[in-house]
Amino acid sequence: MTFRSLYSRIALTFAALILLFGGLCGGLDLIAAKNHQQEIIQRLSRGLAEHIAGHWPLSKDGEFDDKAVRELFHMLMVVNPSIELYLLDPAGKILAYDAPPGRVRLSEVAPGPLRDFLEGAALPLKGDNPRNPERREIFSATPLQRGDRTVGYLYIVLAGDDYRRLAENVWQGHVFQSAAWTGAGALLLTLAAGLGLFSVITRRLNALTRTIAAFDDSGFSGALKLDPALRKSPDEIGQLASAFGRMAERIAAQMQQIKAQDEGRWWPMSPTISARR
Repeated sequence: MTFRSLYSRIALTFAALILLFGGLCGGLDLIAAKNHQQEIIQRLSRGLAEHIAGHWPLSKDGEFDDKAVRELFHMLMVVNPSIELYLLDPAGKILAYDAPPGRVRLSEVAPGPLRDFLEGAALPLKGDNPRNPERREIFSATPLQRGDRTVGYLYIVLAGDDYRRLAENVWQGHVFQSAAWTGAGALLLTLAAGLGLFSVITRRLNALTRTIAAFDDSGFSGALKLDPALRKSPDEIGQLASAFGRMAERIAAQMQQIKAQDEGRWWPMSPTISARR
């Protein structure tokens, strides 16, 4: 197979399209799977912040107890390492958290996603990640009330850095490899089936090409050996074969007429030419 043949060009184009389509579908499936997983986690944990605020007091004598808040946050993060807890003021400024020095890189959280979450916006809904400003993560939040006044928010990142690192390791491990092998196998089967189909189609075209080349080499006078199956086919290749067959018959007949005329023109002159000699 030469790379100038029609089959090779079709095969290369089809293979490129299959690989492109497979990569696009794989990427979209991966994104959809992660978003689906995040939506499930956020739906299950939507009331987590409200539950914590309702069962563990975050203030003492009307003021936030920073030490008690840190101890509570530490205990909850030990129980569930995937979450990260933050105490915010009404404007979103971070008041308290439990993390090593330098780990928290934001001083405030954008209040927009907080309001959307509390108003019941569609999930998954992502907000700021104070430990990683470049990323936005799913969260749970609840207002902290003092009488009829909102004095702050409890903000919980549901998929923190520890969870993300573990999830990426899992995706890069057995789950991702299994999905990649399955997808690659499906693509190879599709590619093989497509190439086989193209081979069947172009085989008939190659046969017609060889027939035309042989007729050309014979000086348009040789017997035409056209496969009858080509003419019977109703598709474009069959129509082309039928048209070529009719054209070849007319050309062969015209060549015979020309040859006969030439023989008739020169034969009477031959005795005279012989006498002169």
